[in-house]
Amino acid sequence: MESSIDKVKVIVRYFKQSTTAADKLTKYLVDHGLPPKRLKQDCPTRWNSTFYMLERFIELEEPLRATMAVINKDIPVISLEKWKAFKVLCQVLRPFEEITRSVSGEKYITAGSVVIYTRCLAESLNLLMHDNVLCDVVYLVALNLKKGLEERFKNIEKSGTFSLCLLLDPRFKLKAFEDQATGLLTKNKLIEMVQCQISKQFNFQPVPKETSIEKEKK
Repeated sequence: MESSIDKVKVIVRYFKQSTTAADKLTKYLVDHGLPPKRLKQDCPTRWNSTFYMLERFIELEEPLRATMAVINKDIPVISLEKWKAFKVLCQVLRPFEEITRSVSGEKYITAGSVVIYTRCLAESLNLLMHDNVLCDVVYLVALNLKKGLEERFKNIEKSGTFSLCLLLDPRFKLKAFEDQATGLLTKNKLIEMVQCQISKQFNFQPVPKETSIEKEKK
């Protein structure tokens, strides 16, 4: 897939550097009653700029194919199969772009949000992979993304810090836990932590909970 994206970069660079090619593309758009949009160039330090480049590239598919057909230059040819692959790849990457934009727009990101975001990304990938809409090359991209999420955020909901933050976040609380047992354990842990802090502050021991055996004796 990387080699195909490199071809897109070459084409975009050509239209950016050639005023003749850019003018022909603009003329085609205007003649067909379409808004005069320009191609977007990616930035090596920002992954989502590659997404924006591909998104605009497939948006201008017909105008580009028509314009490149009349340009007598040795520029890469994109097959119909690759055009379809780019469209599906954008489907895979769009949730990642949306979350990246959302996180970038916040002054700070809460730990609870990290749990929700990673779960949303994993579910999005699972849906696309099981719906048989991905061609082989894009399926591999999705699979690698899924493996990356699992390696970096495995059992994040059961992490002490993240689970407490998820519970304390008023937007999520217990209902956000995928595993309700983990949610209840976290709640009990929080209660114990609060009791411990209170007892330290006021210098007294918390009343121990009755065990089931003690209750039966009564």
